[in-house]
Amino acid sequence: MGKRRNHAARSELDENVADATVSTSDPAQMVEVADLNRRLAAGFTELRPLCRELLSLCWNEELSYREIAEILDRPIGSIGPTRQRCLDDLRVLAGIS
Repeated sequence: MGKRRNHAARSELDENVADATVSTSDPAQMVEVADLNRRLAAGFTELRPLCRELLSLCWNEELSYREIAEILDRPIGSIGPTRQRCLDDLRVLAGIS
């Protein structure tokens, strides 16, 4: 059940990242995707360590909020709001409105 909640909580930014990894034959779209990927990667490196770790656990490890809370030694109820703040920070750093 935990993983299902995590997947259900995917945000618009998650969808933008997924869209950015879709292959295309349109050169203009390829440039846009490459630019978005570059901005996201640069923004990610500028995030505070907690955000980098939390988002990595959400995206790469696909862990439940309960599992993430245990790893980060934080209350489970704080994971969702913290994740949202981290995504908001990443949007700003990557220049995504």
